Amino acid sequence: MYCYLYKANFNELPREASIISFINIQDGVLPLDTGDLPLEDAVDMFRQVLESIITSIYDTETPFEHTVKEPNYCAYC
Repeated sequence: MYCYLYKANFNELPREASIISFINIQDGVLPLDTGDLPLEDAVDMFRQVLESIITSIYDTETPFEHTVKEPNYCAYC
């Protein structure tokens, strides 16, 4: 998301993309891993993927519920 917003504001990609995970803070700065997909392609696909997710959330014909019960299910479910 941050790369997408950076590109939207500055019309270019940042030199590097990384995160700091507060869960794994001891690991320090973690580079963004897009696999074989170039960063520019991943950023360009971000809006489409986000729109698809939001559309499915607001689709009243599709129930919004968990599909798998896992041992670490959140306390609110």
